[in-house]
Amino acid sequence: MSQSISKNTQNNNGIYLIIILAIATILRLVFLGTIPNGFFCDEASNGYDSYSILHTMRDQYGEFLPMFARALNDYRPSLYIFLTVPFIKIFGLNEFATRLPAAIIGIATVLVVFYLVKEVFNQRVALIAALLLSISPHS
Repeated sequence: MSQSISKNTQNNNGIYLIIILAIATILRLVFLGTIPNGFFCDEASNGYDSYSILHTMRDQYGEFLPMFARALNDYRPSLYIFLTVPFIKIFGLNEFATRLPAAIIGIATVLVVFYLVKEVFNQRVALIAALLLSISPHS
């Protein structure tokens, strides 16, 4: 009897996790090209560097596949720029393609937080943590 209750609870928790991931996906992907309003200079610089690397293998300053990208008088790790290249190739140079890798990473973070919190606490707390992260505007 208790095993069937345990399996039902696990099945329900799996459904809850899928619903939470769907919420995270909808909140991060709908209107991705228009919300937040405006295309900030950091985003534009990342997008242009990705576009430049796609076509010339060099960033906007002529550096060949830079380890650290220079933008607006500072240097940043280039991983995000390299992750953006395939999206620029598929969707073109626009706000949606430039923001899409961050949105996908944000969705994946919800799943990572769920499993991490589940290891430390329990499944119920993990679902709550995943839900809170899925509706957070800063992830």
